[in-house]
Amino acid sequence: MKVRRSRPKTIPKEQVKKLIDACSNLRDKFLIQLLWKSSMRIGEALALWLEDFEPDGQKIHIRDRGELPNLAEIKTICSPRTVDVSPDLINLFFDYVAEFHTDEVDTNHVFIKLSGENKYQPWSTRTSPLSFAG
Repeated sequence: MKVRRSRPKTIPKEQVKKLIDACSNLRDKFLIQLLWKSSMRIGEALALWLEDFEPDGQKIHIRDRGELPNLAEIKTICSPRTVDVSPDLINLFFDYVAEFHTDEVDTNHVFIKLSGENKYQPWSTRTSPLSFAG
């Protein structure tokens, strides 16, 4: 007997727009748009490196890199994949990198901490606003 799968829970586009509009910085805006437009998981997004973006092909490569300092990881390690993205998202990526990946940043992780003791270090799944850990 075939078991019916339930549809994934999603939020309406209007609520995503409200989230994006409420962002106080470009990093957070970029992260939410990336998750929304690519269907990427938070751990996958925080595991991205700058070289995973292929601007000319409008693609993002999701790869397993083993244990990372920010504890981010892809969910299914045996199946790296490539995600097609819009030119608008690629442009937002460039804007974000130009603003935050300055000479002071010594990591190729896309998402970095913007303040505090570990400023410019990879953003952790434990400190991300989208983390559901207690």
